[in-house]
Amino acid sequence: MNLRILIDRFTLLDLVHDRWFALESFTFDREKQEVQLFLGERRKGPYDEKILKITDVLDVEIDDKAQIGIYDLADIQIAASSIRLESAMSLVITLTIGDSCEISLIQNPGNHGS
Repeated sequence: MNLRILIDRFTLLDLVHDRWFALESFTFDREKQEVQLFLGERRKGPYDEKILKITDVLDVEIDDKAQIGIYDLADIQIAASSIRLESAMSLVITLTIGDSCEISLIQNPGNHGS
């Protein structure tokens, strides 16, 4: 069975808002055209409870003015050709996306504590 559960941007934002992440764990696999961001509930970690996965990503631009390493996810802006992941701490990750882009949020199967 191929079950898909779809939600709108506001519900997605409710699920990821104020989740914490280490920028060093952000991955962009150019060959797979896939981005993964590991998220946690606490500022001091761990940052591996949930995985925000975005597919059909063509390019990534990271504007990290704060240079602090650990951030909270404050907003997600979705446009026709881009997605912006924003932290209140002077970090913006801009993804250039293709027509087949999908966003998913999953429980990390490697995290047995949540």
